[in-house]
Amino acid sequence: MQFEKSEFFRFTETYPANHYELREPSHWLHTQKVRFFLSLDAYVRHRSLLGKENPDILDVGGFPGSLAKTLRLFFKEKGRVDGAGLACPADFIQEMEEYQVKFFACNLDPLIASYGQPSSLPTRIEVEDGSYDVVFAMEVLEHTLDPLYMLREINRVLRPGGLVVITTPNQLTLSNRLRAIVGRSVYFPLKDSIMYNQSDWRPHIREYTQAEMVKLTQDAGLDVLEKSFMNIFDDFPLVWGWKKPLLRILRSMARPLMAIPSLQHGQMVVARRPL
Repeated sequence: MQFEKSEFFRFTETYPANHYELREPSHWLHTQKVRFFLSLDAYVRHRSLLGKENPDILDVGGFPGSLAKTLRLFFKEKGRVDGAGLACPADFIQEMEEYQVKFFACNLDPLIASYGQPSSLPTRIEVEDGSYDVVFAMEVLEHTLDPLYMLREINRVLRPGGLVVITTPNQLTLSNRLRAIVGRSVYFPLKDSIMYNQSDWRPHIREYTQAEMVKLTQDAGLDVLEKSFMNIFDDFPLVWGWKKPLLRILRSMARPLMAIPSLQHGQMVVARRPL
C-alpha cells in the first residue's frame, strides 16, 4: 500500500467534514493533518504483519469520526470499521452508518463515572474478544484517569498479532518545560478540570513521558514494536492561528528546537498483541 504525504494533504482539503469536526479556521482532519499522517503512516508500515487484505479496524475515542471516514474514503478499507467512545449523538451515529461505520457508546474510564460522567454506559466495548486486527487510540489516553483500563480493553478486542497505534501528547515538550520554568501548570486550567467541568468532554487529566507510555502499553500485555516522538509543530498554526505578533516571534524561535525529538509535541507507540 502506497501512502504519499502530498496526496493525503490534498485529501484533507476536500474532506467532507461534519459539523462536529468543524473548528476555526478549518476542520479537525485538516488542522491536525500532520498528526493524522504520521499515525496512518505507522499503520501502513506495519500493515503487512497482519497478513490480511481487509483488516477489521476499531477507532477508540472515535468521535467526531475523522479517522473512520478517512479509512473508508482515502484508504478504501473494505473490512469492518468501527468506533467506540463516550460521545454518540444520534445525527453522528446516522452519518457513521452512511460510511458503514458502527459506533459503540461506552465508558472506558469507569473510575470517573462518579464525576457526573455517563454512568449508564457499558464499561466494555460490546464485541467479542479478538474482534479486530487493528485498533487506533489517537489523543485519548491523556483524557482518562485510568489509561491502563482502556489499554487492557484494547488488548482484549485485538486478535493475536493485531496492531494498536497509540498517540498522545509528550509531557516533556518544549512548551511544557517553559511553562514549568515560569511557574505555570503544564495541565489544563483548573476551571476546565473534571472537578469543575462535568460534561461529555474530558480535558487532559495526565500527560505521559515516552518511558511511561511504553510501560503502560507493556503492562496492558502488549508488545511494543515502535516508539517515537511526533513533530506536529506545523499543525499548531492551523489550530491556534498564531495571529498575534509575539506568538509569531516565539514560533520562529522555537522551530529549530523541534529538531530535538524529546522536545516535540506528540508521541506515538505502535504495539502488537502477542501471537
